[in-house]
Amino acid sequence: MGVNWHHVKALMGVRRAGIPFGRVLTVGRLNLFISPHELKELLKSDAELIARYDQFLAEHPAYAEPLYKLLGATEVESIDASGYENATHVHDLNQPIPDGLKQQYDFVDDGGTLEHVFNFPTAIRNCMEMVKVGGRLQLVTPANNYFGHGFYQFSPDLFYRVLSPENGFEMERLIVHEAYDASQWYEVPDPRAVRSRIELVNDGLPVMMMVRAKRVAAVPIFEKTPQQSDYQAAWVDGSADVRSLFLQKPDPLRTWIKRTIDGISPGLFERLRVRKAKKGSRRFSFESQPKLFKPVDA
Repeated sequence: MGVNWHHVKALMGVRRAGIPFGRVLTVGRLNLFISPHELKELLKSDAELIARYDQFLAEHPAYAEPLYKLLGATEVESIDASGYENATHVHDLNQPIPDGLKQQYDFVDDGGTLEHVFNFPTAIRNCMEMVKVGGRLQLVTPANNYFGHGFYQFSPDLFYRVLSPENGFEMERLIVHEAYDASQWYEVPDPRAVRSRIELVNDGLPVMMMVRAKRVAAVPIFEKTPQQSDYQAAWVDGSADVRSLFLQKPDPLRTWIKRTIDGISPGLFERLRVRKAKKGSRRFSFESQPKLFKPVDA
């Protein structure tokens, strides 16, 4: 768990948006996984930060608390299941948090914990409940090609359904990017709003997702269980028109070709399809859904 190049860029975006960090809680005690040179490069556009850089980061600390202080945090605490890294609060997020931690923080930042917690609904509820009304929850988590990294990889629809007005939150942005420094950011809309599943099959590079949402009300969380948006639309409307927006119609020619090829060698059709995908004709790549993966600079 830690703060890397993209995470710092996201935190700079929070500062540019005028969002106060105030009292910060990191989910897990976050290491500072960025070199001093790269960190200064990301901060150099803000003269105030560069002027105060040496005061906070001259020795390039192992943990990220001084970075949050540099960005304007008044206090930085952490929560973890173990005390081995001297987290402020030792608590297993598989279990509900005590009342004393609810609505205590202006900015709750998960730098890679949720995918490792088995009881995800309880863990995300805990993170949401620790945010004050008017505060923000930021999540950095795996989206694709992180098989075996943790228990889970996540989809945009999950967080749009969880961090929703009925749970007291409003999504401010959801970004995906390939997991290397300076890779392109893509903004992803709400699948419910665009009436389409937003799917991604890329060519092997890990993909991360960054989520930021504002708590707008203190309401009971998950009083109504979140449901995947396309199924919910079909259940509510019940019309063929709604279902057709989400369900791919079978292509008779494609079906005949698949049956013919698989008749020669079972599974050959899919192997050929994957080989074609690796050559760049990727149906659900960033490039093939330009309206759903919008390139953004910051």
